[in-house]
Amino acid sequence: EPFNTHSPAETNLFYLFQKQISDDFIVIHSFAWLSTYFLKKGYTPEKEIDFVILHKIYGILVLEVKGGDIKYKNYCYFSNNTKINEPCKQVTSNMHAFRELLYNELGLTCNTGFAVVFPDTFFDKNNIPSSLIIQNSNEYINFIIDKNNIVNLEKRITEIMLYWRNQFGKANNNEKFNNIINFLIKTNNTEFSLQDKIEYDKKKWLYLSSEQDTYLKLLIN
Repeated sequence: EPFNTHSPAETNLFYLFQKQISDDFIVIHSFAWLSTYFLKKGYTPEKEIDFVILHKIYGILVLEVKGGDIKYKNYCYFSNNTKINEPCKQVTSNMHAFRELLYNELGLTCNTGFAVVFPDTFFDKNNIPSSLIIQNSNEYINFIIDKNNIVNLEKRITEIMLYWRNQFGKANNNEKFNNIINFLIKTNNTEFSLQDKIEYDKKKWLYLSSEQDTYLKLLIN
């Protein structure tokens, strides 16, 4: 079942992965724990990771999901006409944090790339933000999975993962892959303390008055 989320786009995508992705891939939803992990080290990624996809040959793909009708104008993103955080900044921050996690905890450097998913939006080639494109004389690739790709998710995910694997030039062996899976599933089930959760939420989501801040500290203590 999908991790508890208020995002219909993530929930719908979870079930699409279940239906479309072969058993060669492992898909893990919601790495909210990652922010708590890095909070203890003194900083946090931009946001929790929405999905992590793993394949023993292709590597690892970190996904950021943005639902609704996505528009990009004046260098800003909007979902249903409401301004949202810059998804490329979020997903790249989380990707680097994820790489650091695997290196610090397992001593592993792995093929790890990113993609942004806009499941409710059609993007054409001329309207994709430059931050999500690599284009030169030899190749054009964008890191968007949009409504055009929903009917064949595995094909699109494979295309993007192959691009990132080629950039790193190394594959994950079975032993490394199994170590990563065992670590991530175990870590994803770890229960952090309520104080950790409150501290993280306070830093990322809540804008408190001085009086509220005082009472929150009393509750934590």
